Amino acid sequence: MNTITQETILQEAMRHREALVAYAFALLRNWASAEDVFQESLLIMAKKWEEFRPDGEILAWARGIVRFKALDALRAGGREQLVGDEELFGLIDRRFQERLTDEFSERLAAMKTALETCVGKLGKVARMLLLSFYRDGLSANDLAQRERRSVNGLRVELFRIRQALRRCCARAMPGILETG
Repeated sequence: MNTITQETILQEAMRHREALVAYAFALLRNWASAEDVFQESLLIMAKKWEEFRPDGEILAWARGIVRFKALDALRAGGREQLVGDEELFGLIDRRFQERLTDEFSERLAAMKTALETCVGKLGKVARMLLLSFYRDGLSANDLAQRERRSVNGLRVELFRIRQALRRCCARAMPGILETG
């Protein structure tokens, strides 16, 4: 008889949400896909919670589900696995297993909050450039063309925006991020 409840498993997965999404991103290299994989993984955890072994770690079980869903997403997307991908995925697994602790998850959530706050402090144009480049995945060339700017000028602007964000986050989280 499993003494862990469905609610406990889902709460634990949500507590480590940022870390699990980052893990999915490490495999998929796409934030939207990583978010989708996390949501699909939650559904699987909700359906199969009784299969969880009480002597295991919920986080390790959740990470395994996220990994399988990420690999399914890669296959469904038609991305052929290159020679060495399994080795790379194994390395990613080992690194996350080493780092995926309660402290890491809490730190990651705090860093995300600080970053969101700092992005909110940017000017409208800077925020639009940053989000177009990172969230929407526009290349520097495409973004420069859209904004009628030189590619070099745009890259310099993005560099300055990143530096401003780094300084802001370092102030928001002293000792976590170094400004050096």
